[in-house]
Amino acid sequence: MKLSVRTDTITSKAGDRFVVSLPDGDDSIILNPTASRIWGEIMSTEVVESVELEKLLLSWYPSLSRETAAGDVSKFVERLKAHFLVEEVG
Repeated sequence: MKLSVRTDTITSKAGDRFVVSLPDGDDSIILNPTASRIWGEIMSTEVVESVELEKLLLSWYPSLSRETAAGDVSKFVERLKAHFLVEEVG
């Protein structure tokens, strides 16, 4: 799955965490440090594939299994999509 951050997403940083929200939304999400690192990777490129995020997670946490990394990335991406912060592209 290819992802892109919506252009109207507002991102700010508080310490080692990102806070993300949409201008028309009442909710903001404060990301934990690992989610913040993944968010930073998503924001740093125009389009990112979820498999690339899984590989990053595995490089940061070598003791994770591939299945756990894939599940964690999938849950995170679904949460971002539920809050309309990212879009599937291509």
